[in-house]
Amino acid sequence: PQSLTQTMFPRHVQHQVAVEANPETEEDVEVLGKHTTVAKAARTQLLTAVRQDDAPRVLTFVADGTSLELMGEALRIAAYRGSASVVRELVSVGLSVNVGDPHTGFAPLQLAAATGHLAVSELLLDALADVQRSVDGATAAMLARKMGHLDVEYILEQHMAALLLEE
Repeated sequence: PQSLTQTMFPRHVQHQVAVEANPETEEDVEVLGKHTTVAKAARTQLLTAVRQDDAPRVLTFVADGTSLELMGEALRIAAYRGSASVVRELVSVGLSVNVGDPHTGFAPLQLAAATGHLAVSELLLDALADVQRSVDGATAAMLARKMGHLDVEYILEQHMAALLLEE
């Protein structure tokens, strides 16, 4: 196993992985600090691309192997902001549409419904978003109704009715 790792990864990558597991020297702590700074910068750049509805730039982060956790955050922000092109691309690469925010629990469909983004809600439903998902009793349809987005509430209720007919 050791020789396979040495063959597959350059020496500086091996060192960084070892340091992250157990920092022992000042140099190791410095390497960790640089890694953290790079990760924060990448997060900022990704979320800026999402806010600008820059789907091609978001896809470069996918191609670069950005973590699923961060891509999930990007999907939730895109759903909340109504960035249909970003949502479409993130869904097309297979990102789960049912992962909730670690703090609020809201999934992308609930965020899109609460903010009245019809096109994004439809994209998420097409990607098999759980229309019945509830956070503290609030489904996407309830959130849409509460916020006055009757068009979104209507398509969510239509989707739920279609699911019931299938059963």
